[in-house]
Amino acid sequence: MTYEELVQKAKDIYEGVDASNIKEHIAFQFDVRGEGEGAFYMEVEDGKVKVEPYEYYDHDALITTSQENLLLIATGQMDPVNAFLTHKIQVEGDLGKAARLKELSDAAVELAKKVAEEEAAKGVEVPTAPKKRRPRRSKAEIEAEKAAKEAAKAAKEAEKAAKAAAKAEKAEETAAAPKKRGRRSKAEIEAAEAAKAAETEKAAEAPAAPKKRGRRSKAEIEAAKAAEAAKAAEAAKAAETVEAAEAPAAEIAK
Repeated sequence: MTYEELVQKAKDIYEGVDASNIKEHIAFQFDVRGEGEGAFYMEVEDGKVKVEPYEYYDHDALITTSQENLLLIATGQMDPVNAFLTHKIQVEGDLGKAARLKELSDAAVELAKKVAEEEAAKGVEVPTAPKKRRPRRSKAEIEAEKAAKEAAKAAKEAEKAAKAAAKAEKAEETAAAPKKRGRRSKAEIEAAEAAKAAETEKAAEAPAAPKKRGRRSKAEIEAAKAAEAAKAAEAAKAAETVEAAEAPAAEIAK
């Protein structure tokens, strides 16, 4: 940026700023070194700001800096007090008045923001930085990316299948394994033995219950009678046989 462009940029930024809160007269002289080298002044009087491409010999503060740092201060991206403390700018004269450059820069930033909002409300397009286009890739790069995606997908499927197989194998092992009987505590074993002994003792002490005679049917009664008659007939026959055998012996004895 040339010296003339720099002065015009400063006029665009600062002139039109409301400086009514600054009641005193302030004259800044800027000595720019390097690119756009030269001197110009900025005057604050009666709440208005004026920028002119001349030296102001009766200045309140002389600020020496580079074009880059001056524009950073003017756009609110650099604090002039911090810039002075870090030796990015040099200040001679009234440091109190020089510090009020920050108020002017802040007011300039607010004014620029307000103007941009008004223009946007009116439908005026505010210039923006062009969007960066994505560099065009070669066919080989596209194919490589596609192959990498396919490989990643296959690896994911393989991992999923391995997990499913491991789960199934574990389920089979669990089903085949014999069920383990839970180990009882000493107190549980003693309680079970005591209960068993009590039941045995109770069974031994209990009197045997009399057997109940079931009610017989008519056929069973007739069969029993027939059996008793047959038994009696056999007994009578046996007695006759004995008597017949004893008769001849009695005759011989006579």
